[in-house]
Amino acid sequence: NYAAINAEQARRDPGSVFAHVQKLIALRHADETVREGRFALLLPDHEQIWAFTRTRGDDRLLVVANCSSLPCAWPVGQLPDLTDAELLLGTHADARDGELAPWESRILRLA
Repeated sequence: NYAAINAEQARRDPGSVFAHVQKLIALRHADETVREGRFALLLPDHEQIWAFTRTRGDDRLLVVANCSSLPCAWPVGQLPDLTDAELLLGTHADARDGELAPWESRILRLA
């Protein structure tokens, strides 16, 4: 099915992996905390979630990714408080509170 799934199609699709990687690259260029922030791994033993913070001065980002093909409940009480957090970039436009879809990731600026 190369006629439907190909690089040219991915470049035109704003929801493609290609478009998401372009947004990640743009965020890295635009945000000093992404580039230079101190890395801290969270939940090192979680079977599905890869989570970490990047901190630079008072600015703190949280990156959370469900690295599995199964949905995963948000680990309440195990990650920083999300009150007033700003979603900078996510893979799923239909993201739901309290759950990460399979292969979903989010980058949030913490208040």
